Amino acid sequence: MAQFDARSCSLVVAPLAVLAIAGNALAQSSADLSIPLGQTCSVTTVITIVHGTFGSGSDSKTGTHSLSGGALLSMPNSAPPFTSVTAAPMAYYIGANTYTFEFFCFPFIGCQNLGVNLSSITLTLPSGSSAVSGSGAFNFAGATWDIVANYTTSGLDNGTYELIDTTNAVYAGRLTATTSTAKIDQMSIGVVHFDVPPESLPSGVNAISIDITANISSNFMTGNWGPACASADLNCDGSIDGIDLGQLLAGWGGPTGDTNGDGVTDGIDLGAMLAAWGT
Repeated sequence: MAQFDARSCSLVVAPLAVLAIAGNALAQSSADLSIPLGQTCSVTTVITIVHGTFGSGSDSKTGTHSLSGGALLSMPNSAPPFTSVTAAPMAYYIGANTYTFEFFCFPFIGCQNLGVNLSSITLTLPSGSSAVSGSGAFNFAGATWDIVANYTTSGLDNGTYELIDTTNAVYAGRLTATTSTAKIDQMSIGVVHFDVPPESLPSGVNAISIDITANISSNFMTGNWGPACASADLNCDGSIDGIDLGQLLAGWGGPTGDTNGDGVTDGIDLGAMLAAWGT
């Protein structure tokens, strides 16, 4: 899957097999999806500032951003229609744009301007699961997203920042599949909210909150789906051998070599691997 490194926002190609085992060792099918190149989305950003002298002020701007990203999905069915879906992980990369926000406007004096040069926003859903309706609709109601935002400011504040936070935002969409291709469309994500850490606040400012709403209803991601690897085939090369054993031993006590879905790599997983050895 084409993933995005949260800190550098650079494209990282992650092996599907490794992610499939980490996401759901008991899945019958998996899909590796990505957003095709050239897609854009409308993003509305609301910044609220609480100033020690001027009080509270808020401004909203909307602009068009490039959009990319992808998801690794696992499903319990061997063929569509799929009854449930787990995404582990899913990532959206929102590209650059520049805005000028206006705060604390007074007659004859004017406004305090805050220029924001947004270089990137990365939203990553480490894991989310939902039932899938007959029409393919799903809803991750309690989705917890990791956020990384990189931007510079001018005017009311001058600085370069990287904000790292988590937030809860509902995610929904529609999953459809043909013989070998899966697609997610009709996507929506709730308001993404985060607060600027106190140590990053400019002088005289008591608090800054940022709310981001990305309209992704017309966007989609697509890719191939197929049967998942055997649970003991940790590198998904079609053979259970010494490479898989090495990975299991390296992950002993953690989830990396888990073959039975209990979240721990232990003697049960070793026994299952040895029983399937050579297949």
